[in-house]
Amino acid sequence: MLSPSLIKTIGVAALLLVLCVILVPLSEGNFSKAENIQNLISRTSMYGILAIGVAFVIMSGGIDLSIGSVVCLIACLLALFLQVSYDANDALSVGYASQKQSTVIVAGHTDLFQPGDTVRYFGSRRARTLVTQVSSVKQTHGTVDAGSDSFVEDANVGIDCTIVTLNQAPSRSNDSGMLAKTYPVSSLTRVLDDHQSPIDETVIELAGYDASRVRVNDKVQLIATEGNRLKEAKVIAVDQGRITINQGLDESEQAGLRVVHTSRHPRMSVWLALGLVSLVAVGLGLLHGVLVAYVKLQPFIVTLCGLLIYRGAARWIVADQPVGFGGEYTHSLSLLAKGKLQLTQDFGLPYPALVLLAVGIAAAVFLNLTVWGRYLLAMGRNEEAAKYSGIRTHWILVAAYVIGVCLSAIGGVLFALEYDSVSPSSFGNAYELYAIAAAVLGGCSLRGGEGSILGVVLGTAVLQVLNNMIVLAKISDTLELAVIGMVILLGVLADEVGRRVLAALRAKKTANAPVEG
Repeated sequence: MLSPSLIKTIGVAALLLVLCVILVPLSEGNFSKAENIQNLISRTSMYGILAIGVAFVIMSGGIDLSIGSVVCLIACLLALFLQVSYDANDALSVGYASQKQSTVIVAGHTDLFQPGDTVRYFGSRRARTLVTQVSSVKQTHGTVDAGSDSFVEDANVGIDCTIVTLNQAPSRSNDSGMLAKTYPVSSLTRVLDDHQSPIDETVIELAGYDASRVRVNDKVQLIATEGNRLKEAKVIAVDQGRITINQGLDESEQAGLRVVHTSRHPRMSVWLALGLVSLVAVGLGLLHGVLVAYVKLQPFIVTLCGLLIYRGAARWIVADQPVGFGGEYTHSLSLLAKGKLQLTQDFGLPYPALVLLAVGIAAAVFLNLTVWGRYLLAMGRNEEAAKYSGIRTHWILVAAYVIGVCLSAIGGVLFALEYDSVSPSSFGNAYELYAIAAAVLGGCSLRGGEGSILGVVLGTAVLQVLNNMIVLAKISDTLELAVIGMVILLGVLADEVGRRVLAALRAKKTANAPVEG
């Protein structure tokens, strides 16, 4: 006889197949296009990871309403940890810029700037960016008199400084900004593809600048002194003084073109950032588990509070402003969410599907082939009976919540990399509903003790296909949450009806059994 869990899984698989068959003609063939299938697999994979996490909690007899807020918090933290800044080389901070005297004053005595150098003054709060030449340089000592917009030299008062006089005055006097030395482009070659067609790459050489200071992923500011135009390009290769940038420049643009090199400074390494968000996830999971297992708080209350606290924390740490990666990890970490394993010319398997496969296999092995998995299901069915049989239910319950939050964190990382930008007020909203609906639809009983990983993944796929149907059939997307609500309701109804039918069959079988003696 088939187990109830297997019957539910087969039913969900059949429902998924029927939906796919219906969608092909309904969408006029758009459903079966490679791009749509790839997007569907990618979204199913990311939501599936969240659903597997909440399934562990549900199977233990609990619930987790904080998934969406955990996703948001982890995404915000990852974006903060992986922030990248760029600092101009051969540049000094400006202490004061005088419009009246056409001078810029930098602290200390420096020989960086010489008469005839072309410099860029930028980064001030009020004065506009300026590209001009240095007319004179003087090392001196004294103080700034902002009232008269001038510098007063005094050997006994003030600080050591260098006065750089410019050929053109700043647009306004100011007490901030940077003064950077620019270098002329001595050689410029447009890169051609195999068919000798120009591509968006250019090889440049700089006069008077040590190219060994340039690293891949640094940036260069390309300044056309004629018209004071500015472009920014990323360095994609450096070879024996030749710098390849991701901008297509014509040789006619070389005349008057100058460069400011800016070095890339990530806040921390990718591995350290991932390690820190993992520690945060484990800590939150332990907190949930301890409050539920040892303090005996209701899972609903604990995770509802988590939903509010983590969302508020995410908004606070980023000052309620959107944060993102700015395209800094397009060819590295972001591939985990956006990349794909090319199988044919038109179709590639999204990398999130490989992550889901690894998570799903590990979860299925844990649940079905380890003693802890059997303990988890036993505790979900009857916690008191599990205690009397010697199972350390507190540990199992804590482990379930840790697994749930950690998988939410993995999902949060993938979603953040997928969208490349995180708005703390809305990112991850209602994700817990998707996850819970997928778990319930996939065969997890809200009473606990039942469920399968395959069923949860199939339940996620059904939800994403339904969402895809709303888009392709041009149904109002305002019905999306209504569909999720109906799925949860129907899943709970089916679970309750199934429980009563099975109970009736067992009672009938017991009544018809022959009485011994």
